[in-house]
Amino acid sequence: MKKRVLSIIALMCCILETFCMPVGATNLDQDEAEIIATEEFVVYMTDQTRSASETTVVYPVNVRTNILYLKSKGLGFQIIATAEVPILDGLNGFVEYNTSIDPDHGSVVPYSESNNTPGRTVTWIDYTGNKYDSGVKITATFSGVVSADAKYLGQEVLVNGPYTQTATATIP
Repeated sequence: MKKRVLSIIALMCCILETFCMPVGATNLDQDEAEIIATEEFVVYMTDQTRSASETTVVYPVNVRTNILYLKSKGLGFQIIATAEVPILDGLNGFVEYNTSIDPDHGSVVPYSESNNTPGRTVTWIDYTGNKYDSGVKITATFSGVVSADAKYLGQEVLVNGPYTQTATATIP
């Protein structure tokens, strides 16, 4: 019995050592993406086929843009759109970014992501392959449209919400 209790205690210590890390410590030796900047905002999707005098459908969508850095893949970008009702079917647009190394020459990363069936979330992520030294500043402008299929007064309507959001980060 005493041996079993000691074995259980030893096992628990191993588990705690494996999963616990001091507050503020990071393990960047592993190749994990690090979010180096994030912006959150709300996009209001409306039925773009109706005139301003007609009733429009409005769906709020929470959008989060992330600038990522992964040692093996370099600079990356991510967009996550989330709605309360399962209507989202796509994201499309582009990310334009500049660096502090060459601020006059930007790069553009186009994106398009869609769901086969409408859902609550649409996520896009891509890495540029460009690697930078620590301390380089990145400014990225995310421009695009969140789109959805919805029913309004019994009819299918296409709704969308345009957005433009800028985020700034420093390579760790």
